Formats: sequence, structure tokens, C-alpha cells
Amino acid sequence: MVKKNMTIEKLAEMVQKGFGDLASRMATKDDLKTMMSELERMNADLHDIKGELGPMTRLVFAQDREILGLSFRVGRLEKKVGITK
Repeated sequence: MVKKNMTIEKLAEMVQKGFGDLASRMATKDDLKTMMSELERMNADLHDIKGELGPMTRLVFAQDREILGLSFRVGRLEKKVGITK
């Protein structure tokens, strides 16, 4: 393998180019403000969803219990009438 001589100037150019590339990819203050406002909006939406989900979950649970009870009662009636499956 051939070694290349590295001068301070070449090294400085490489470092400067690396920082230049990095700076072009960094987010600006406006980008960060936009992202923060979007995150705040999403957080508010999530809060609303959680607020609605709690009562809905309790309602579904109550309906499931009621359906189970009705299913049991229908089963008993079918046995009495003699139409069991």
C-alpha cells in the first residue's frame, strides 16, 4: 500500500469540507419551530384520543358483559324449548 503524505493544509481542507457538508444537512431554527409546533399538535390530538378512548372502552366492556349474559339466557331458553344445538 502506498502511503500519501498528509499536509496540515490538506487536513484542514478535509475538515472544512466535512463541516461544510454537515452544516448543509443541519436543521434551521425555522425547521425546529415547525417540528415543535407539529409535535405539539400531535400531542393535543393524542390527548383528545385518550380522553375519548376511556369512556368507549368502558362502554364496550359493559356491552360485552351484557351480550355474554344474553347468550347464556338464550342458551337456557333453547334447552327448555328443546332446540339446543
